[in-house]
Amino acid sequence: MTPADTTSIAPFFIVRDLQSAHSFYRDLLGFEIIFEGPTDDPFFGVVRRGGAMIMLKDVGEAPLPNCQRELPPVGSLT
Repeated sequence: MTPADTTSIAPFFIVRDLQSAHSFYRDLLGFEIIFEGPTDDPFFGVVRRGGAMIMLKDVGEAPLPNCQRELPPVGSLT
């Protein structure tokens, strides 16, 4: 069986600051900003370069790997 070609990718990254992330991907890596919103206070954006598209979301605090996050108390999610 011949594996299918991967022609695009669209990961989702949590970022500390949307404007800084857009600048990094646009100015240093050559991506095009194709979305930023909402218009009054942007916190979500999409950049594209060829078949690669990256979604970026500013959550208002420093991103942490899941292994470094505090676990909720046992039974609090039930």
